[in-house]
Amino acid sequence: MSDLTLILSNLESLKHEHSLLLSSSIDQTKIGGLEQSLKSIDLGIDETCVMLQLENYFENLNNENDKLMLQVQRLTQENNWLRDELSFTEKNLQTSMEIQVIYVH
Repeated sequence: MSDLTLILSNLESLKHEHSLLLSSSIDQTKIGGLEQSLKSIDLGIDETCVMLQLENYFENLNNENDKLMLQVQRLTQENNWLRDELSFTEKNLQTSMEIQVIYVH
């Protein structure tokens, strides 16, 4: 469980407690404060949800970046192998052409 998930859980619990207090018979002078607290808690919940979404987005972005880096490494290795193969084939071709020139003359 991430810190943000724990924060969200705590804010939800706090919201529930405040809602219970508002629904009970409390002193009218405290209602305004509780309502303001509830608004602040709701704002905190919304902001935490946005932060969780950003955290997930960046985690997915990092995972995708890691996959792409592995693909780049694999393609670099394949490219190097193909260069080696091409060099070997070119040498063989050159040798074959030299042999052919010797037989023709």
